[in-house]
Amino acid sequence: MYMILGIVLCYEKRAKSLVQWTFVVSFPMFFGTFIEFLQTLIPYRSGDLWDALINAIGTMTGIIIYTFFVIKHIKSNL
Repeated sequence: MYMILGIVLCYEKRAKSLVQWTFVVSFPMFFGTFIEFLQTLIPYRSGDLWDALINAIGTMTGIIIYTFFVIKHIKSNL
C-alpha cells in the first residue's frame, strides 16, 4: 500500500524542488508511523516499530520505481 502511495505522490507532485521531494518522502513515512502510534491507543491492537519501518521501505520502493520509469521514459524520448 505504501509503495503505491509513494508512486502516486511522485506522480501527483512531480517534485522539482527539494521542498517538494521532502514532502513526497516524509509524508508517507510520517503517516505510517502515526498510524502505528494510533494503534497503541486502541484496545487489543499494538503498534510495531517494524511495521513503521516496512511502511517506509514500501514508500521508498515506490519512489525508486517511479523515478526509474520516469528516467527510462525521458531517455527513450531523446
